[in-house]
Amino acid sequence: MCSFLLFIPSKLLAQSYQEQKDSLFQYLDKSKVTTGVLYDRVYPWVDLNVAKDSTFQISYPFIKQAWLELYLASYNKETLLSIEEVKDKILTNTLNDKGITLGYLDFKFNSIDTNAFDNGSLYIDEEDSLLHDGEGNPYLEHEISYPLVSAKTLNGEYARFYFDPSIYLSNTDRDLMYMHITLSNGQNKVFFPDDFDSLFIGDLNDSIITGTIDLHFSTLRDAISTDITLFNGN
Repeated sequence: MCSFLLFIPSKLLAQSYQEQKDSLFQYLDKSKVTTGVLYDRVYPWVDLNVAKDSTFQISYPFIKQAWLELYLASYNKETLLSIEEVKDKILTNTLNDKGITLGYLDFKFNSIDTNAFDNGSLYIDEEDSLLHDGEGNPYLEHEISYPLVSAKTLNGEYARFYFDPSIYLSNTDRDLMYMHITLSNGQNKVFFPDDFDSLFIGDLNDSIITGTIDLHFSTLRDAISTDITLFNGN
């Protein structure tokens, strides 16, 4: 986390975390935030700006938190689906017996370079104790693409999934053509938008079910692959 947190003026301490950050950033040139999303505006519980190692596996709680953080970090939310709206859609799908909902995140965002103070692209003014622009661009650009699987636990002999094309958080202008799910027992299915189908899990005895989801976007040659983990409720 950036060291400038140590310089938050005392008059900001009664404000919410985002209000504090927006006050601290009020004089910065937002046109340099190329994605319109500044991750430093929110508390980074899931550290989306930190590269994940090869052992990283996503879960539903992780995706919900990531969704919330990116939504709140966005300066323009008009076209974005909030996590509350996502939960409502998932509940509707569940009540309509469509099974476990599938969706996705495909998002670009900026964060403040931890070297911004050392390289002079940011400085703290001694009079107002707020951040100001120096020379250069203090922002890094990031991009993440993750599937959403609306369950922490799989139960029964078969797990039923539904790819809801309305559940996504994206600012990349590319379409997800389909996703391919493969579980640790070799069961696999391709899901196109509005598809629903089932995967056999009755032979899985471990307490944790692992798998992989490949996201196939229209403008990318290669799929984006993510490891997933769910609890075995059987």
